[in-house]
Amino acid sequence: MAVDPQALLADACWQGVASAIDPAPMQYWPIIDDVAAATRTSGDQRAQARPLSSRTPSPIAQVPAGPPLADVILNRRSAQRFDPRGHCAADKFFAVLAATLPGTGAPWFALAAPPRISLVLFVHRVDGLEPGLYLLARQSEHRLPLAGRYSAEPVAAAPAGLPFYCLTTAGPQELRRLARAIHCHQDIAADACFALGMVAEFSAPIAADPAAYRDLYREAGAIGQVLYLEAEACGMRGTGIGCFFDDPFHEVVGLVGEAFQTLYHFTVGLPKADTRLGSAPAYQDRPTPPVLTG
Repeated sequence: MAVDPQALLADACWQGVASAIDPAPMQYWPIIDDVAAATRTSGDQRAQARPLSSRTPSPIAQVPAGPPLADVILNRRSAQRFDPRGHCAADKFFAVLAATLPGTGAPWFALAAPPRISLVLFVHRVDGLEPGLYLLARQSEHRLPLAGRYSAEPVAAAPAGLPFYCLTTAGPQELRRLARAIHCHQDIAADACFALGMVAEFSAPIAADPAAYRDLYREAGAIGQVLYLEAEACGMRGTGIGCFFDDPFHEVVGLVGEAFQTLYHFTVGLPKADTRLGSAPAYQDRPTPPVLTG
């Protein structure tokens, strides 16, 4: 049975005040406040306009149980570097992708808007897959517009029910150079087992309701957190990439105009420890958290 987050929060007692990240910032960007004002709506308006509804369950069968959820959450870290020789097993790769499909469980039940994001992937080293560009069409109607100039062939190795397509294969070195260049020349996009862009329907939803802009980034954030946890559970590690060149990415995919836009990027691979950085157990001074089940 789906959980209604509004009911869970009905009796919540909000307290405290968020601290300022920087009380005296060196830079001020007025457009951020302009966008916030232009996309704001009251909670009452949102509840009336788009009530929360159940999602269609993911067609992918549950993957075998991994580490305890609490351990995964508390041990989750962002990767700083990846081993360029690391490979990702196909079953782990497809399990990570399947976890991002919209469904009735967490975190998808907390999103008021319908899913609008699909994933375009740079697959570097996944066992059984040729290096190249791939598409996870989280919404089936995204397949044709996001195929662009490509044919979007279904991937035979993918489990039944996973809407996963090959756009085009590419030479490993060519693909690495492309991924690095698009992601602000960062090695994490080239050395990972795979990197991806979150591509969303953009102009039409925002024209109909400016607050949809916020919904899009909430969905992107939910996908990112799922990727972090699934990568950790599979023995890999992920990291979000906030710096990327959107226009070159659109050109590679074959997108024209603003009907679809890439919102955020992510990468997953075999992490390399940076010995210059220290790490301590999360919340080590707090009592042991209760066991969570998912």
